[in-house]
Amino acid sequence: MRSIVSYLAVIASLFVSGSCQKDLGAPQEQVPPTDVVYEAVTFDVIVPSGPQVRTSYGETVTFDPKLYVEVYLEGTLINVEKKIQPKEGSDTEWVVTISLMRNYDYDIVFWAQKENAPYTLDWKNAKITADYSEKIPANDVTRDAFYNVVLKYNCNTYAEDEKARDVELRRPFAQINLGASDYSALEDIYDFIGKDLNDLKTTIAAAKVPCVLNVLTGVADTEANVKFALADATALAVAADDIVYEEKHYTLVGSNYIFANPHDQDGRLSELTLIFGYNGQKFELKVPNVPYSRNYQTNILGNFFTSDEKFDVVIVPGFETPDYIL
Repeated sequence: MRSIVSYLAVIASLFVSGSCQKDLGAPQEQVPPTDVVYEAVTFDVIVPSGPQVRTSYGETVTFDPKLYVEVYLEGTLINVEKKIQPKEGSDTEWVVTISLMRNYDYDIVFWAQKENAPYTLDWKNAKITADYSEKIPANDVTRDAFYNVVLKYNCNTYAEDEKARDVELRRPFAQINLGASDYSALEDIYDFIGKDLNDLKTTIAAAKVPCVLNVLTGVADTEANVKFALADATALAVAADDIVYEEKHYTLVGSNYIFANPHDQDGRLSELTLIFGYNGQKFELKVPNVPYSRNYQTNILGNFFTSDEKFDVVIVPGFETPDYIL
């Protein structure tokens, strides 16, 4: 494998689009033209339909995500950031064509999010940082995002392998859902009598959870404290399907995202604080030992408002069936 040093000068730009492609440009004088051969490679990128793309319990993607595609050669970013529009008639499918040099191994990163989502995209250092500060409101389903990376893609090796160019994006987050079995009882307690439930707000707080994703290694690290601002819970309760567990229905009153590592590297929150606000009042409930994993739901279910009974904490892999219960 040649060193990339003598070739980086030839890479002025890398055009990525859903319908056409463009060569990187003529080689510089120090690189013999016969040594550089470009090939247009097309990737079919999709966020799978079904439970995997729920942005809150029972919903599918309801925002228009933009796709970012970044190409790295031996760990060095070699293209200018581009945002790709979805295929016509779809919010979750893209056709991406990239012009690459033959004989080199590329790492290609795909990241889809809503415009202006609270993430710092540092492509030069291959890192994405989540904003967990209290200035960010809770229960914002548009914070959802989807990711994958194709490692060591070589035009020679994969020239005939179409499956190598099918890319499914998954969320690099755990989704933390709060399900209340006693939502309808709110008007009878905590001086809520006769008041409008539209003022019900929720959020979560936790210490030391990952806030940085390395898009080349896929590792989530760099711990930070989470405390989103109190935000409306009624919209979730009205719009989303109930969470059903052991034939009991729970109303969704909170849904948030935190970076997480894969299930076989499962992390644990030592304690998660659930915060509820109503008409100027606020109270907190603490839930210890809450598990979370990448692309899993953690559903915290209980009588939040009418008792202090033990909560059920349910992990749902791939947003489909229960895996284990604490």
